[in-house]
Amino acid sequence: MGKEIDEAGAAMAEAIKEMTAVLLENYISDDWNYAVDGPVISCDQMCEGPVVIKYENGFINLETEGGKVKISSENGKHKEGDTIIYEAQLKNKIGRLSAVHAVNQTDNFKNYATVTDCICLRDKIEQGLGEEESIISMGNCKIVKQTDVKDIEDREDEANAYGTCYCLIKPILEWTNPICIESLAGVHDYETAGVGCVIDTVVCNSPEHHSTMMWDTKEGKKEGLTRFSKLLCTRGGVITIMYSGQSIDYGELMQQRIDEKLCSISGQGVKDWEELSTLSATELLARMIFQEAHTYKTGEQNAVLFSFINRCFSSENFGAEETNKTVKGLLLAEKQYQSLIEYSDAYHPLDSGDVEGWMNAQELAAIMMVAMEDNLPANGAEDIGLVPIIEDEYIKEEICKEIKSMVDYDGNKIENPIGNLPSFRGKDSTYVPKAGEIFIHTNGDEKAGGNVFRPK
Repeated sequence: MGKEIDEAGAAMAEAIKEMTAVLLENYISDDWNYAVDGPVISCDQMCEGPVVIKYENGFINLETEGGKVKISSENGKHKEGDTIIYEAQLKNKIGRLSAVHAVNQTDNFKNYATVTDCICLRDKIEQGLGEEESIISMGNCKIVKQTDVKDIEDREDEANAYGTCYCLIKPILEWTNPICIESLAGVHDYETAGVGCVIDTVVCNSPEHHSTMMWDTKEGKKEGLTRFSKLLCTRGGVITIMYSGQSIDYGELMQQRIDEKLCSISGQGVKDWEELSTLSATELLARMIFQEAHTYKTGEQNAVLFSFINRCFSSENFGAEETNKTVKGLLLAEKQYQSLIEYSDAYHPLDSGDVEGWMNAQELAAIMMVAMEDNLPANGAEDIGLVPIIEDEYIKEEICKEIKSMVDYDGNKIENPIGNLPSFRGKDSTYVPKAGEIFIHTNGDEKAGGNVFRPK
């Protein structure tokens, strides 16, 4: 009887092993399971609420929903009685993975993610690691340590924008992929598991035990990331992939958002400046782009758009009130965009006769406003154009990157022909650009004149 039980147990163990092997192989080889650029990732040590640092009674108190620590305030950055709250304002940038290492292998033009995609934005900036970052932050960390206060204080702006994880995250060098099939099946004996398999770790060098697909990267072949993959933070958190990023057509979702912005633009005539100023920021932006450059096929409207973005993130206010440096505030600033102030096609764009130019101007405006929503903390505002602009070079870079990933009315990639120039004036064809200026000719025709873009 004992022999039969042993044989039955052995047969069951073998069946479990085979079944698990099939399930794991199918799961790992499922194209939809492999992570691509942009999936949502999650850490089990993130908290929902803010992180608070209080300076009181000669001490610094760091509090999260995970606990609190108290340290001497001798070297603290703030004065007695201050309370600093870190809310992780840019929630749309938190908990996302950028796949930056894979080359030549994509899904719907999105790079596959690999185990090497774990460079943090902080390390990229402060240590010069990698050309691009894979992780910005996971949010606010609920693990508290005495050394955290200085790390957060040294990076206050980033902590408030992205959460304290930006300051504290310490991931290991690579993601770890699924443990071998035998371990999943419950085998805990090295001899039974076979050569090449190390039990109770995530290391497996045997192809028959471990079959995650490999992708080409700048460092050679590297394993792809699946829903089983984990990234360990030496602080104690475990980062996992919530979904692969392939299950949602982001292109379709983005176009839907752009279409919503386009629907908010009426293009109807207005009788005066006061009526014009009541329009949405998106419509004002479209009218400004169109009036400053009716033509667009050789980059005229693109240049106007990027000059406005440069103006948004400049340290200058360009006529806008200091407390009203918003998209709408900059567009309506006194003595700035004469095309909006004058009684012109900006008041009656539908009557201009240049239908394609107006359609493209609307497209550019809608795309920019969606990119602003994705990268500026909107705080629930219905019109992102009324939200104060944070003068952050990284946010500007992300907005420009998102815009340049889109296409114009003709389906062409949106390029930036002027770099960081924030100002421009109309000039005739005889104008000779000075150092640092760029002349964008109307319709690309040097005889037609155009706009010269320049530093302020």
